[in-house]
Amino acid sequence: MIVVGAGPVGLTAALLLGRRGHEVRVLERRPEPPGCPAPCTWTARRCGCSPTPGWPRASPR
Repeated sequence: MIVVGAGPVGLTAALLLGRRGHEVRVLERRPEPPGCPAPCTWTARRCGCSPTPGWPRASPR
């Protein structure tokens, strides 16, 4: 199996698939996997996330 992206979700998927006996390869386009997810704050009107250094800022929808 191939997992695209070495972020938190991709690595979790790879871990769970590996535990089920699958041979897993993780592909990441950047030379280093991203860091830990940034903390988010939720209000009634928007979500604001601090960007991980080197990654674009998430914009609220």
